[in-house]
Amino acid sequence: MFTTNKWLYVIAIMTLLLVSVVYQYQLIKDLKNEIAKQSDTIATQSATIIQLHADMANNQKLTLELSKQESDTRSKSDDVIKNISADDKASDAYNSAAPRNIIEFLRK
Repeated sequence: MFTTNKWLYVIAIMTLLLVSVVYQYQLIKDLKNEIAKQSDTIATQSATIIQLHADMANNQKLTLELSKQESDTRSKSDDVIKNISADDKASDAYNSAAPRNIIEFLRK
């Protein structure tokens, strides 16, 4: 009887070990799937970050170009305003009533 119980214990322990191994295998398999998903997410995010950096550099370049063009345009308009002769400034057309926003713009 002792040997029968001994074999039952051995079989029970081996069954528990087998169940434990199967559980660990499934756990490892699930973790590998999770790692693969996270790897795909990281790759997608990396590509997005690279694209955003390229877009940011392009936006900075465009902003710089716009700022330069605006500065050039403002300089040209300032030169035109500064080059209005004293005779023209004294004329009736120059001193006639104009909308307030145009006068404010010209004074700037």
